[in-house]
Amino acid sequence: SISKAAAEKFGLGWGSFGEEVRKTASARSLPLDRRSLQELGAELVQSSPEEFCRAVISSAEKGSEHGVVIDGIRHLRIWEQLKRLMGHAETMLIFVEVPELVRMDRLKQRPEFSPETRMAYEAHSTEHEVQTLRSVADLVLRNVDGIGSVLEQLAGFVESRKVLAS
Repeated sequence: SISKAAAEKFGLGWGSFGEEVRKTASARSLPLDRRSLQELGAELVQSSPEEFCRAVISSAEKGSEHGVVIDGIRHLRIWEQLKRLMGHAETMLIFVEVPELVRMDRLKQRPEFSPETRMAYEAHSTEHEVQTLRSVADLVLRNVDGIGSVLEQLAGFVESRKVLAS
C-alpha cells in the first residue's frame, strides 16, 4: 500500500484501521469479506472509537520512535480522536485520491466486482465521509501513475516542510 511504502521510505511506524478490523474479525471468528469488514468497522467506530484508535496507534508505534503513518482513516470523528490521542505530536491528514476511471479499472480486476457490489460498498456508512476528509486534509495527493509517483509527491511535500521549518 502507499501508506506502508511511505512509512518505510521515511523510517516511520505503520498502522492500519483495515488491519485492525481484520484482526478483530479473526478474533471474533467473523467472515473476512468486504461487506462484513465494513459492518465491523462501522460498529467499532460507533461503539468504541477511542479504543479502536488506541489499538491502531499502538500497532503503529511498535515500528518506530520517530513517528507513525496510519492508514485507512474513513471518518472525521476518528481523525479528531486520533489528533486528541496523539497529544502534542504533529499530525497531518494526507488524502490520496484516485481518479474515478482509474479506480473503476482497479475495481473491475477484483473477482467479487459487479456494478451491484460496487454500489453496495459505496453506499455503506464507512464511505460517506471520505470527501469530507478530503476537504480537511493537510495534503491531497493524486494516485494516477502508482505508488512511485505518489511517494515522489510526498517527498516533495516533506522537503518543502523542512525548508519552511528552518
